[in-house]
Amino acid sequence: LSSLSSGEKFKFIFLMSLLYQIQNISEESYQSIYIFFDEIEMGFHPNWQKSLLNELMYVLKKSKKKFKIFFLTHSPFLLSDIPKQNIIFLDTDEKGNCMVVDGLKEKKETFGANIHTLLSDSFFMDDGLMGEFARRKIDKIIKFHKKVEEENRKDSSDLEELKREYSTIKERFWQIQQIIGDDYLKQVIKNHLVEIEKILLGKDAAKEEEIIRTEAYLEKLKSDKSN
Repeated sequence: LSSLSSGEKFKFIFLMSLLYQIQNISEESYQSIYIFFDEIEMGFHPNWQKSLLNELMYVLKKSKKKFKIFFLTHSPFLLSDIPKQNIIFLDTDEKGNCMVVDGLKEKKETFGANIHTLLSDSFFMDDGLMGEFARRKIDKIIKFHKKVEEENRKDSSDLEELKREYSTIKERFWQIQQIIGDDYLKQVIKNHLVEIEKILLGKDAAKEEEIIRTEAYLEKLKSDKSN
């Protein structure tokens, strides 16, 4: 046990303890046995969460007793192993009182469902699945573009101020764009930045900026290839 991680230890001890308790239940005393698991996935690697129910069933089938299992969980991995008719979604109202809700907004089946869809549809993550820190950084680019467009439509003198502001944040904005992991979102943010430069710098200057970036990218590819 000393060589295992804390998560591995917990999983091993949990399964052994469960098996021990099951073996010590008298078959004559109980016709049906209820087992409640409260956020049992805590400390488990996602791969372990995926296999948890399967392993539980393996352990429980070793006994001839009848079991009814209840999970209180936030894990979409567990949810994808359970049919929708066996799931109750809970939320709180404006006063903080617990209530039953329809957690299946678009995805109407849970068993075997995609994990990302379950997260967004069934776990009330209306702001998407992106980390909050990354989302705020990306939103800054989008909001700055909207502000530039608004001032441009008004033919405002504030455009000069925005141009000066952009000169101080340009490098940071493009660095954020370059490290975005999703290819589609990466291209979307690039389009925002290009449109910003067209308005603030002018089309010709914006093209020059794009040429400089493209040449730098090609040099990087050549360097990576030689290494």
